[in-house]
Amino acid sequence: MIIHDNAAWFDSSCQQPFPAGIQLVAIEREADGEQLAGRIRIDDAGQVWLAAQDYLDWTGLARLPATSITLDGSAWYRLEAIPYQLDSCNSRLQLAASLERRHYRGIQTPDAPRLPTSLGGYVNADVFGVVSDGMGTTLTGQAELGLSAAGGLWRTRQVFLREGSQRLDSQVRWDFPEQMAALEAGDIINTGIGISPNVRFGGLSWGSDFSQRPELPTYPLPSLLGDATLPSTAELYIDGQLRQRDRLAAGPFALDPVAGLNGAGDLQVIVRDSLGRETVISQPFYTSPRLLRRGLSDYHLDIGRLREGFGTQDDRYGDSFLSGRWHRGLSSHGTLGLRTDLLAGSQSSQAEWLYGSQRWGLWQLGLGASHDKHAGWGERATAGYEWLSRQGSVQAQFSTSSPAFIELGREPGAIARSIRVQTGWRLGPSSSFTLGRSEEQRRDRENLVVSAASWQQTLGTHSQLIFSVIHSPGSAVTSSIGLSQQLTPQWQLGGLLTYRSDDGGGLQLGLTWQPQDSSWSARLASEARRREHATQANWLYAGDRGQANIGIGERNGMTSLQGSLATSLAWIPDNVFWSKRQQNGFVVVDAGSPDVSVFRNHQLAGRTDQQGQLLVSDTWPHQSTEFSLGWEDLPLAAQAGAVEATVRPPRGIGILTLASEDKSASSAWQARLSSGEWLPAGSSLLHDGQAAELPSGLDGLLYLPAVWAGSSIEAVMPDQRRCLIATLPATTDQELTCQLLP
Repeated sequence: MIIHDNAAWFDSSCQQPFPAGIQLVAIEREADGEQLAGRIRIDDAGQVWLAAQDYLDWTGLARLPATSITLDGSAWYRLEAIPYQLDSCNSRLQLAASLERRHYRGIQTPDAPRLPTSLGGYVNADVFGVVSDGMGTTLTGQAELGLSAAGGLWRTRQVFLREGSQRLDSQVRWDFPEQMAALEAGDIINTGIGISPNVRFGGLSWGSDFSQRPELPTYPLPSLLGDATLPSTAELYIDGQLRQRDRLAAGPFALDPVAGLNGAGDLQVIVRDSLGRETVISQPFYTSPRLLRRGLSDYHLDIGRLREGFGTQDDRYGDSFLSGRWHRGLSSHGTLGLRTDLLAGSQSSQAEWLYGSQRWGLWQLGLGASHDKHAGWGERATAGYEWLSRQGSVQAQFSTSSPAFIELGREPGAIARSIRVQTGWRLGPSSSFTLGRSEEQRRDRENLVVSAASWQQTLGTHSQLIFSVIHSPGSAVTSSIGLSQQLTPQWQLGGLLTYRSDDGGGLQLGLTWQPQDSSWSARLASEARRREHATQANWLYAGDRGQANIGIGERNGMTSLQGSLATSLAWIPDNVFWSKRQQNGFVVVDAGSPDVSVFRNHQLAGRTDQQGQLLVSDTWPHQSTEFSLGWEDLPLAAQAGAVEATVRPPRGIGILTLASEDKSASSAWQARLSSGEWLPAGSSLLHDGQAAELPSGLDGLLYLPAVWAGSSIEAVMPDQRRCLIATLPATTDQELTCQLLP
């Protein structure tokens, strides 16, 4: 028996030690007497270790401890921050709940181990072909080669046209999760500040990448403060919707809501203590992902040559430059941003201040200055405003610059002034509208002015009506009204009526068929206008091996046949996979056996091939992901191995091995009692006083050291009955009988 912190409520009558290894126990919590069941790991020193999610769920704590180990691909955490007792006589783990806490966070991402980058690669292929009357045959394509090696992901893209082939971009990227940073080399996009444009260049880039730590809140979130006189439960509501529940210890607390908030809202917490008394705490909030959490910095340093004419025959690398940008959260409301660009003969610097007000929304103010040896000094000023809520939004942006102002990606003083305003509001649970206007007064070409309005109305549960108007001075006024109707779960009908002031009206109709749980769909569309008409039929496939589209159409008497295919071939050193297009790599799950179900976050991802492997696409780098196997699909000898693991996939290719075992050290059997039923799950197994690594499993499964072959095994069942296996055979091809003892 192990007792920590001498908690008085513990029963100290049992003196039998718990054997080392994984044990199935009942869980009792002092706070509420709640009964649970689960697995724990006992080390040689008698310390208790819990899986990550079990640690959070059973203790009610908001954070994981620092001490952890990784075994069989799973992380285990030592139970050290809360008093506990092991009751080996009754297979119980008793937990106290006397730990004082201050901050409670609704979603705590376990510190899952990071899957290392493995050697492998893929080739994405996109092919599009058209055969038409009078135009002959046109075939175009695009290919992407990706290579996961040396801890990074290497990629290059090539486009194939009738005029010849052309390289689009090539780059390699290394992630550094601990620093939340990334190093890129090759063709990169330089991101702007404020209204500055993004610029393509060839060179090197080093900077922040918060996506590598998705559990870390990067922008200020509201926090509710309170004081619980007794152990309590807390329910947090955002705009009247329940978002999280927490258990609170007695004392002061700060409740941190889940991430993902954006805009204005109302935060409310209902605290219920152990006597049933309720306390309600409310406060409004405004937050934005454009802000940075206090003390957090976002930085980038780029060096290289500007790329001009991307995707054209005039593609080339131009002037050299050096660019640096830095944002920092100075408070829970304000973020400062700075940027400097250096080119041969010119320099520019910009600064912006973002301020989030609980009452007034998000404000932006920016100033910029530049100097060129030919154009001299230039200036720019920007201002912006944003208000977002569940009821509506208002966004506005204004800028003005002098003729000599220079920035990356634009000619000096190209835009003299710009104004963008957009608003949208909900008129009820089923109706909304948007209004917007954009103006650009330019010095390098004609001014651009666009006004737009739209209205959306939901009609019942299966219909939607949309009306829109777009107008630009000097161009035609375009208006449209569209209706979509879900006829059945498989059939959907859509219609769009358009009108152009210079071309009259037009009508588009579309009918879509999509069977449930099917990779195939079909669509028939027709369009009629004053001077043209067209009809198109398409058959589409979207499955695990890519996407395909075959269509036949007619336009103004000309018939054409179109087809497209998007697929991928991926490989690791000992296997090749045919799959859908890859984005940032993939994970290969190795179950060691063919035709085994593989689940990703409890959703079926597929079944393993003849080599016992499955390629799982659409895995997000650094996102905590749970993989598991269908236990019943595994051979008996593999069922005792680890069948699940929560990991963070790399950017590139990761290989996760599950259901592995050391077959030279252990073997699996099935045992029945002499009365005919299976040996109960959770039975303890002993050989000369030595405990087995695992208790018995379902259907009498035993997992025992191979060196025990030829000797007798005693089993102690959960109800304290005992039985004896007289002789353990050397092979697993026979069913064992466990003779009940008096």
